[in-house]
Amino acid sequence: MPTKQPPKLATKGEVTHKVRLDRDGYVRCRVCSCTEREPCDPPCSWAEEDLCSLCASAVDALFHWESGAHRPSWAALRRDVARLLGGMR
Repeated sequence: MPTKQPPKLATKGEVTHKVRLDRDGYVRCRVCSCTEREPCDPPCSWAEEDLCSLCASAVDALFHWESGAHRPSWAALRRDVARLLGGMR
């Protein structure tokens, strides 16, 4: 069975969708809507033209989880997250 490759991040100029801007003209992250003026906490940077570094990391983590999951689904993801968070308490 062929292994899945992680999604390739777009480089500047390769974005094929409309980049969202806030009312002051700042680019918004397409996932979490952060901007340069209102970054994530902890502060992020831009991994793509409209994707912040924290969201890019989350996408990468989800890809790696999915590629190792026996039967990936949202229910399985929720169970794994609950199990991990339960072990941190």
